[in-house]
Amino acid sequence: MKNSPKWLLALLALAFASCTQKTPQKEIWIYASFYREVIALYEPALKKAFPDVKIQWFQSGSENVAAKLQTEIAGGNPQADLLITSDLFFYLELAKQGALLPLPTSPGLAHLPAGHVSSDKTIAVTRYPVMVLAWNKSVPEADRPKSYKDLVNPKYKDKLTMPSPLESGTAITSVMYLKQLFGEDYFKQLRKNEILAAGGNGSAMARIQSGERPVGLVLMENVLQAMEKGNSSVGFTIPAEGAIAIPSPMSVLKTTRNPEAAQKIFEWFLGPEAQGILTKGWAYSALPGSPHPTGAPAWGSFKTLPWSLETFATWGVEKQAVKDLFQNTVLK
Repeated sequence: MKNSPKWLLALLALAFASCTQKTPQKEIWIYASFYREVIALYEPALKKAFPDVKIQWFQSGSENVAAKLQTEIAGGNPQADLLITSDLFFYLELAKQGALLPLPTSPGLAHLPAGHVSSDKTIAVTRYPVMVLAWNKSVPEADRPKSYKDLVNPKYKDKLTMPSPLESGTAITSVMYLKQLFGEDYFKQLRKNEILAAGGNGSAMARIQSGERPVGLVLMENVLQAMEKGNSSVGFTIPAEGAIAIPSPMSVLKTTRNPEAAQKIFEWFLGPEAQGILTKGWAYSALPGSPHPTGAPAWGSFKTLPWSLETFATWGVEKQAVKDLFQNTVLK
């Protein structure tokens, strides 16, 4: 090689550099309404399972995620690859627009119960945040609410809180259920009781914990999280009408730049490792036989209000009207 022409040495150097250059990492964006603590549990497991994929997260409340994604779609350049939030209405809208990728070859879909996968295989309901009645233990046991209807009792005036349906997917779903159960007048009565509906479930839970608003609607997982962190001042009740188990989906966007990687990650989220992390994050898995969160009652041991994809499709037509009703009645 000592007497080799310069052009040959340059060519060999170029070939060596080409061989040693790393293949660019694929990038996958997950838009999710998971709590940051839950994402922190997922991150190392995903990195180990997909070392060649750079996984990025956008985390916010379901309604904020939907607003961001809608803006991106309108601009013709959606960034999200996977969507994991708690607003089933939004997924049904996206499916109607043809924005979701069908995944008919995903074997994990077969493990979900009947009715949890849309007919076009674009939406899979994989988990259940559960809306319950929560209270600070400063409220005497006899005065703790036992039903949604109790919340309109005048004795709770200035004591009530809940997440805002303008920011939280679990909140808008709960509001839709409450309208079906009690009609529009229910919200007028909540307004008379000066319910404070602001932020997401975490904000509502903070108000209950502090005693600022000692009674409210909040997710069971928020109460369980507080208990696990050593807060013994809070508890929850399954409402007499039944808890609202919010069917929370997962989908892949049709515009994903890496459909193969996105589908593999989608499948991973349906697997036992990811489902175990989910229950560590205090939510219920929709997959039969999954463990329930620590401190939570076993799935099926308590009453939940019924749901179906068809029902949500029907309710979805009036979702914006119900949001407006809540804003103009409760938040005015």
